[in-house]
Amino acid sequence: VPAGQTAAALLPGTAEVEDFEGNKSEAGISWDITNLDIETPGTYTVTAKVGGYSTPIEVTVTVIANEIKSITQPEAVEVVQGMTAELPKKVKVLYTNTREEEVAVTWDSLDTGTLGEKTLNGTLDTELGGDKNVSITVTVIENYISSVGKIYCDLDIGSSMDDVNGALPEKVAATWANGTSTEESVTWNTEGVDPSTAKEYIVPGTVDGFTAGAEAVLNI
Repeated sequence: VPAGQTAAALLPGTAEVEDFEGNKSEAGISWDITNLDIETPGTYTVTAKVGGYSTPIEVTVTVIANEIKSITQPEAVEVVQGMTAELPKKVKVLYTNTREEEVAVTWDSLDTGTLGEKTLNGTLDTELGGDKNVSITVTVIENYISSVGKIYCDLDIGSSMDDVNGALPEKVAATWANGTSTEESVTWNTEGVDPSTAKEYIVPGTVDGFTAGAEAVLNI
């Protein structure tokens, strides 16, 4: 019921009427809703008084329980094998009274020890009736390198390419999606480096399993 109004706001405000000459028009309706309880499901009889018509009209109103009508499907998530998935704490629900809200959900336990796509079920935390079951697609993926450390090197002008290659490390620090760190081999591409010219060079490197690659800042 809109704020500041009564349950009568849910009922029609006008009705089409026809006079003895066959002319049709809209007439206002005033409602007697003394017997109507919109908080309790059931069948009620209310009285309508139509403007220009002296005889009250009895109308049957059925109040149905406010229940869950639909649930917005949550977006699929990915989780690294062995890690804890970040699942939505709430999902959007539409009720039969057309109201929408975010409702908390309790998810079943999830095994992230095995790879692959899984369907995880959950239950809405609400006392209202209707289907409270919700599901989400969770894909367990292999651990992967999420970033590698940037390298900084300084060389004197006039150094040799052997000096350049020697200054660049054979391994770089890699951080994995599960939070662990390792040292990974790197192959540097020094084709653009001229040790006889003083400047800052950005040297790209290739690391197996990491598409973005590594980067070294070489100052000569």
